Order: sequence, then C-alpha cells, then structure tokens
Amino acid sequence: MVPRHHSTHILVITLFSTSLMLSSCLTPKSTPRSTIPPLKTNATTHTPTSSPEKNTSEKKAEINADSLSDSSVNYTVTSIPNNLDEAKLQIIEAFVKYDKAAWIAFTEMDGTGDVEDTAADNELSKFEYTYSHRDSSKTHLNGSVSISIKAVEFSSEDIVSTLFTCTDQTQIHLVNRQGNEEFTEDLNHTFSMTYSLNRTENTWVVSNSSQTGVDQC
Repeated sequence: MVPRHHSTHILVITLFSTSLMLSSCLTPKSTPRSTIPPLKTNATTHTPTSSPEKNTSEKKAEINADSLSDSSVNYTVTSIPNNLDEAKLQIIEAFVKYDKAAWIAFTEMDGTGDVEDTAADNELSKFEYTYSHRDSSKTHLNGSVSISIKAVEFSSEDIVSTLFTCTDQTQIHLVNRQGNEEFTEDLNHTFSMTYSLNRTENTWVVSNSSQTGVDQC
C-alpha cells in the first residue's frame, strides 16, 4: 500500500512587556541655608541624560525569523511577512509556539503539555491522534524542519485569524527506538498549509489546519 502524503500535522497537520518603565524622578535635596555669602563662580549646569538602562528596557524585543527560530531543536523559521503590525506579530508568535512545541513533542515523545497550552479544538485532537499513533508504534521524528510564514489575515471581528505557511519537511525522518528509519509515513515534501487561530483572553491558540498543496512552495 503506497503511503499517503501528509505533513507531520496532517494527522496533526504541520509540526509545527511588560516593558520595564524606569521612571527616575530625581528630587533635588534641599540645600541648608548659610549665613556665608556664596562664592561667585561660573557654575556649569548639568542636564541629566537618559540612562542606557532605561533606553534598553523600553525597547521591545524584535520579532523576526531569527528570533522565532531555535537551533537547539533544529527548528527554523526562514521568513515572515514584512511590515506587520503588533497584532499580527502576536499571532505569528503564538503560532510558532504551537508549531515548535508540536515538533519537539514528536521528536522527543516525552509528553504533550506545551502543545495543550497552545492548541485547541480540531487541531489539538489531530495532534493527540498522531502522538498516540507514534507512541504506540514506538517511532519518533528525527532531523530538522523549516517553515516560511507567508501571510496573516484577520476575520470574524478580529477574534479569528488565518495564517498561511510553507513547511519544508524534506530533512525529516521517522525512526524507531533503535534509530532505524521507518517508511510508514510519506513526510519528505514541502507542504502549503492554512491555519486558523482563535483569540483567547490572553493570547491566540491554533484551532485548526488544512493542507492546501504538496511540493508547490
């Protein structure tokens, strides 16, 4: 039987400030009165400048492909769209938290806690199905994955968003506990993916995904 093409998330579909405001209110100390007249000197007025620590703390960490990647787990974000506003960057950040958590879960097969915090509904069900299947067959993923985020859109009064990606799984291998490669899943392709995210009280969670193309991106 020829294995079906699917991404590692198609039976889960793809694997995948508080800004510290330093308000330095410098209150000049009261100078005690003296009966001795002050010397007439050309005093230099010192104008306080912003401390480097304040400037550093007020600058938010930039969200970009490099900051979203994690070489320690072989997870790479190759690109994100340019000129995104903060709201869309938050959606991308939430998606990557899920996608990377799923990738780590499938490579380590040591629990699903981080995924449960970042996914819900149909997406979480698909992930749990795949995780259970690989756990029972004693297989896990090995290699590296990379993902390009193509676009982010809002819908449904900004409580639902859609994210489009291309996931490169050509460097992924399914292996057993002895480290031997298994060929029960056809993983080595690029996958065009569409994800739905729902806004919760504090963040976004991935609620569903669908594969829209194989080896087309």
